[in-house]
Amino acid sequence: VGFGLTAVVGIKARGKDIVRIEGEIAENPRVMQVYDVTGEYDIIVVAKFRDRADMNRFVKWLLSLEGVEKTNTSVVMDIVKEKPSIKLGISEGL
Repeated sequence: VGFGLTAVVGIKARGKDIVRIEGEIAENPRVMQVYDVTGEYDIIVVAKFRDRADMNRFVKWLLSLEGVEKTNTSVVMDIVKEKPSIKLGISEGL
């Protein structure tokens, strides 16, 4: 489909702004997943891009959002497994 570049972005945000920022990010058509997480970052985003320039514009847009303090972007080198669903009835013992 032309979106061969996948990136995982960690976002550090001001506490009072996190929910609003997550909502704004979720509306972006490049974004596949938005996670509210614990740890070093407050938000993890998985997004797809046409190329590095497309990703660069997205990261700069993220940094322009009020309350975003910093980002850390990792480019996916190879997709080992990418499946949007989970099989129900999975045995806990695998």
